Amino acid sequence: MLFLFVLMLDVPALIENPITRFSISGTLRDLCLSGGALALAGALGIFGPRASPALALIGRWFFGITMLDYGLQHFLHPHFAPGVPFPLIMPAWIPGQVPLSWITGAVLVVGGFCILTGIRARAAAAWVGIAYILLVLLVYLPMEIAQPSIAISGALDYVADTLAVGGAAL
Repeated sequence: MLFLFVLMLDVPALIENPITRFSISGTLRDLCLSGGALALAGALGIFGPRASPALALIGRWFFGITMLDYGLQHFLHPHFAPGVPFPLIMPAWIPGQVPLSWITGAVLVVGGFCILTGIRARAAAAWVGIAYILLVLLVYLPMEIAQPSIAISGALDYVADTLAVGGAAL
């Protein structure tokens, strides 16, 4: 279902509108969530022994490519909030913004590479998942507590996106 969401909504939107790094990030987020679900289905053998390796491989590729892109975005744009690269600038009261962004970027690039190549892919996925959970606890929840939002594109939306990607990694 998530992959169909990418094909039927995200891809036509990218074709129709000028491509920005944020629209690509949204498409990759949905692709990586579908990749996490496919990898889990493959690991559990839900669709039988023949389909399992293919599903796991496709899921790894969807997730790994997204992590490589997200990791590189952290080095190119370190003042944006870490995790899923969307247009939210980190508040000035969060200390060590650039080092936090670079450390996050390094974890995502190394994790994405390992997931793509299959070199210690499970450990890499666990580290990526832990990094995303820590971002929720250390960045996004404090931002939400400082300025509560129930608006669709408020900080609560970032909590959900970051938590979802962390869950897909785990």
